[in-house]
Amino acid sequence: MTQIEFKVVNHTPHTVTLFHCDGQPWAIAPSTPIRVDEVRLPIRHPAGLQMQIAMDAVSYGDVALPPEIPGTIYVVSMLVLQVVRDKGIFRPDLFMPGTLVRDGKGNIIGCNGLSQLA
Repeated sequence: MTQIEFKVVNHTPHTVTLFHCDGQPWAIAPSTPIRVDEVRLPIRHPAGLQMQIAMDAVSYGDVALPPEIPGTIYVVSMLVLQVVRDKGIFRPDLFMPGTLVRDGKGNIIGCNGLSQLA
């Protein structure tokens, strides 16, 4: 069987550790994170609610994506994938970390594969 060479670029702010099917970890260092523009507008507290915390409504705007390059996939945050999808864009090269893997204390130590939004 012929294997296809590919490159994985991590555009999250953290190292992503992928676990292969055989359980071996593959740590992918972060590159420049892809961020989503965010707009926050203050909102009033619900009637009768006395709180000393700020409340706001958030909306998401533009996101700058790298160009599609054959043989390259990009790991991004779930928020980036959601915003791209909400804009009606489908990029088969964009993935988020898959099912999280935790150690015995519940700390995230990596993920099993990569995922796209359905």
